[in-house]
Amino acid sequence: MHLTIRLLYFSTFLLAMMQFSSCSISKHLKEGQLLYRETKINFQPDSTINKSTKLRNELLLLSRPQPNIGLNKAKAWVYVRIGETKEKGLKNWIKRIFGAPPALYDESIIQRSRLVLGKHMLDNGYFHSELDMDTTMRRKHVSLTYNIHTKGQYHLKQIEWPQDTSPVNQLLSNYYQPSILQPGQPYQLNNINAERSRLTNIANNNGFYDFSIGNFFVIVDTTAGPLLTNLFLRIKNPTDSTLHQPHYYGPIRVLPDYDINQETEQIPDTIKTEHLTIYQHKRIIRPKVLFRMIRMEEGGLYSRQKQDMTIQHLLDLGVFKFVNIRYQQRDIPKGVELTPYIILTPGLMRDVTAEFQVNNRNGSYLGLAAAASFTHRNLFKGAEQFQINLSGGIETGLRDSTSQGFINSIDLNLQMDLYIPRLITPFRITNKPKYYIPRTRINLGNSFQRRTELYNINSTNASFGYDWKENKRKRHQLNPLSVNLVNLYGETDKFLDLLAENPRLQISFQDNFIAGLTYTYTYNNQNSSTDKQFLYFRLDLESAGNAISLLQPASNGEKNQKILNVAYAQFARMAIDLRQYWALRGEQNIATRFVGGLGLPYGNSIFLPYVKQFISGGANSIRAFRLREVGPGSYNGEDGLAQSIDRTGDIKLEANLEYRFGIFSYLKGAVFLDAGNVWLLDRPEETRKEGIFHFDKFLNEIAIGTGFGFRLDFNFFVLRLDGAFALRNPNLPPADRWTFGSINPLKRDWRRDNLVWQLAIGYPF
Repeated sequence: MHLTIRLLYFSTFLLAMMQFSSCSISKHLKEGQLLYRETKINFQPDSTINKSTKLRNELLLLSRPQPNIGLNKAKAWVYVRIGETKEKGLKNWIKRIFGAPPALYDESIIQRSRLVLGKHMLDNGYFHSELDMDTTMRRKHVSLTYNIHTKGQYHLKQIEWPQDTSPVNQLLSNYYQPSILQPGQPYQLNNINAERSRLTNIANNNGFYDFSIGNFFVIVDTTAGPLLTNLFLRIKNPTDSTLHQPHYYGPIRVLPDYDINQETEQIPDTIKTEHLTIYQHKRIIRPKVLFRMIRMEEGGLYSRQKQDMTIQHLLDLGVFKFVNIRYQQRDIPKGVELTPYIILTPGLMRDVTAEFQVNNRNGSYLGLAAAASFTHRNLFKGAEQFQINLSGGIETGLRDSTSQGFINSIDLNLQMDLYIPRLITPFRITNKPKYYIPRTRINLGNSFQRRTELYNINSTNASFGYDWKENKRKRHQLNPLSVNLVNLYGETDKFLDLLAENPRLQISFQDNFIAGLTYTYTYNNQNSSTDKQFLYFRLDLESAGNAISLLQPASNGEKNQKILNVAYAQFARMAIDLRQYWALRGEQNIATRFVGGLGLPYGNSIFLPYVKQFISGGANSIRAFRLREVGPGSYNGEDGLAQSIDRTGDIKLEANLEYRFGIFSYLKGAVFLDAGNVWLLDRPEETRKEGIFHFDKFLNEIAIGTGFGFRLDFNFFVLRLDGAFALRNPNLPPADRWTFGSINPLKRDWRRDNLVWQLAIGYPF
């Protein structure tokens, strides 16, 4: 109740300040300056406008300057109230982050705006429109009204296509229908340009190398009837009065080791194959690989699409940093021959990287980690990419009462990947990829973890699969063969006692042979790294044990059957990660994420293997809780030892909301809200009854946290520090889970007991 009253007071105060700020801004204006207050659009008569509200909003967005209204008014007040500042300092920072220059009345800007609005009316078919302006001044405030007089929007009556007998028109006449332009549509310049672009692409992909959108022009006849117009599309031929001629590819010539800084006059070696002529000083890549990447064919019609696919394929190999195609032309009886010279500049073949990390984990630990990787992008001269990743870390106890030594855990990981730029399959695939190269991936790795008080666990994994892009936005990763052997040893008496009390942990931690299939689908419509508004979606599917179970003799329902003297796991698992990013003004943006997961053991397994269970909390999850400090369900934990390993689940739901903004230079800030938990499936063998998922009460078990963060963002490296506290804690009794009443950031004891700091590398999502 007190919180609601405070929010009401704050909202009232904010509205009053926004209203008051307009008067305050005018007091700080210089002599002759006028504050621009409002823009209005009046259509006369309004009944002649099709979708007048939509058109009015479009015109208001195009008009300049934008008036000082809403939040802009408050920002303008901050800007003028602070006034002149030094280049650096607190006042300058406040002015840049929370302020914005006020919109002032400027006659030259208004006149340019009038021309822009008139053109927008014309481009949307409101021909013969007239636009005049009324200006209203009150004290130092100016409002402007645009009065637009129009008879209405013109519609298309008839479209007449080119009728000449030129080679390009003979081609395009087969594609004039279906068209973007159709009789009865309102006249819109955007549709006309879209049709010109469509036809130009058809010409470019069917031999007409020099044809451009400028070779199409349109004649508009507005005398076809009341508010009707006829369109006449025509083709403009070259200035020398010749006709556009089809172009054919000549012999394909490749320079695979071109160096722009090369000064040597050494004559390159020439290699002639059935399809290519290669000029090189040293062997960079096998000719067979180049042929697979090049989509152009000698004697075939020129195609802009095939040219672009060739460039994309060669860049996608990862061997070349620059790809250029130059053409040499000559006339031939049937048109023009284009001899392509494909000029390739090799990139760095070998690369070594290393990084060092410091982070806190599980609240009472200081983590130190180091990682190194080696990459060879052309291992066998066929653009095979080989990667070795080695990482290791230790965690030391800071204030954990259960710790008996300085080092609590040791992690060592080794992963090796080989990517081959083609699909290796037992059957032949004839369809060639359009823009992206499919790859075969072979992986081999090993992970070792030692928990000094608990156990040693070793996991060896291997997989064989495929990685390909359907298009720029969609990626598929399929591993038809994925094997993981998990071996637990060196258990301490304390750990064995814990397993004896918890059948779930006992079964989850047994040695497991995990063999099955994995599939990942990724959708990302981000156009570039600078694009801050995009959608990201990832789906992970995994099944294990099904093929092995078919080869096993009938078990009559018996669990834990073994292969190679190790019990094999049988389960299905799904996880989704959905993110939406919105770009705001300047460096401000909003990031949202939803994570969901479900693991279902069956057949030979009672529970999911421990390494396949879901966890919550930590630097990339619900930041108000430390790693494995949430769930399952309303389970409130026991001692520190049990809590560190027994807070996993078969189901996961999580949502995150983060507002990000720039502070200065490389320092960024964020305010965030996280929510979620993990749960267990309801099964007779389950002993953690308070952790079981129930539709009628899972919402009451959602953990919620909020906080703020700072990021040192150097583009290639991000160091992040987040401070968070719980708004809702499902570990507490139901009546005490909401913590609003106890929040007091000014109190030292509250900060010590409730504020959780998360230090990490990179953004959380």
